[in-house]
Amino acid sequence: MRWKLVLENLEKGTSRGIYVNKPRVRIGRTTDNDVSIPHAQVSRHHANLMTEGNFIFLEDRDSRNGTYLMVGKQWVKVNGKRDIRLPCMVRFGVVWQVRIESALAAATPDDACETENSLIFSINELQRNEAILVLDLCGSSQMANADESMAYHLKGRLNHLAGQVFSKFNARFMKSTGDGFLATFSSPQLALGAAVVLDDRIHDRNRRTDNPPIHFRISLHIGAVYTIESMGVDGADVHGNDVNIAFRIEGVQQDSFQDMEGELPVEDRILCSETFFEQCERSKMLPFPVAMRRCGVAVLKGIQEPMAIYSIDRTQSRITLSTTTGDITTLHVDAIVNAANSTLLGGGGVDGAIHQAGGPAILEACKRIRQSRYPDGLPVGKAVITTAGTLPSKYVIHTVGPVYEKDATPAKHLTDCYRNCLKLAMKKELTTIAFPSIGTGAYGYPKEAAARIAVNTIQAVVNEDPGSLREVVLVAFSKQDEAVLGRTIQMLTL
Repeated sequence: MRWKLVLENLEKGTSRGIYVNKPRVRIGRTTDNDVSIPHAQVSRHHANLMTEGNFIFLEDRDSRNGTYLMVGKQWVKVNGKRDIRLPCMVRFGVVWQVRIESALAAATPDDACETENSLIFSINELQRNEAILVLDLCGSSQMANADESMAYHLKGRLNHLAGQVFSKFNARFMKSTGDGFLATFSSPQLALGAAVVLDDRIHDRNRRTDNPPIHFRISLHIGAVYTIESMGVDGADVHGNDVNIAFRIEGVQQDSFQDMEGELPVEDRILCSETFFEQCERSKMLPFPVAMRRCGVAVLKGIQEPMAIYSIDRTQSRITLSTTTGDITTLHVDAIVNAANSTLLGGGGVDGAIHQAGGPAILEACKRIRQSRYPDGLPVGKAVITTAGTLPSKYVIHTVGPVYEKDATPAKHLTDCYRNCLKLAMKKELTTIAFPSIGTGAYGYPKEAAARIAVNTIQAVVNEDPGSLREVVLVAFSKQDEAVLGRTIQMLTL
């Protein structure tokens, strides 16, 4: 079967087309799928297309945000496997829409580029300045010789962590390089954020498991990137001299330096070029401070001019404070915060979505808390923690925000919400926590004022004692709301 898929990103208004020559097509977020859609709304293994005899089927693979088929003029959710007729329209979550056609009789475009099992059409090559991140898994060959199955497991785990982080920081392009990843970003801030968060998550993974640790090297550079594009969306590959520089920085060793300034770790490190360092130094938008140390000037293989290299020391990094837009129930963090009502029995908005997605275990835990600790309901500003049920997070922290027009001291109570949630997370020795915009929905708290309280309180608590926390995510309902949070972080964290 030869399939023609036209994928449209409804958020960005861009699309790309792909031909796939396979009887069964796997679609998902990660690069091990036949069609990879790197977006948080798409599950790692989201859906299958397949032929069985004379029939064609679409199968949802227990995706988090659902697979939908256009039937008549309505979207119908696909549960399990159902037969379809081509052409048809399919939607993954709420962002990606795909037109699926049979391409048996389609002519191959003259300017197409063939790959092993698929063909991406309408290809153009564009140049733009981008931040480049290279990630490498250290010691993979030695591990494969000693224990091939464990080496495969470590690669898979690293791919999973990297895919999540790169999607979170809106990577423009990413691909597996066998033992690692190459990714590009629109700004050095995003690339730096991805590197630090990935560093944190790998260290956290190593701390929590009895399996062999993942050791890594990350490099950061910024420069001209030549991108193969497909109908306006990043496609097959990126290349250019600056991409080569990023790879050389990743693998640089101590004997390459002309004037070594201090020690250079062999592994578990983040290095960057002087160009990247200068861009970060000039930036006024870094959401968190990091310490960059000059390592010296190195001669890189295949690069004509010696280059100054800098190290970003994880031990001196502060907690990452970032923003995102989307469904908080899909986030893979240690805890998500629920903007609950005092009954703790579920409600509308974020509260209802969390209870629905997490299942009855959350409600049962809340009932026990009501019976044992808060028979009259959870007071405004207080916080309690429960299981997350079937959510990808480990815990849900419930807090009650102030009703802005009715509360005599709304700022104090909103501050209490954030502070008490963070203290609970630290008490549980959690490393990552995600907050919705508490109180800004039906409770009517002005969004800009609420954003200032959120950022100021997080900073104040972290400055007192960050404990185990490494990452705080503020989840916005819309892109406009996220912009408010981003401006607030920029103003208050300089």
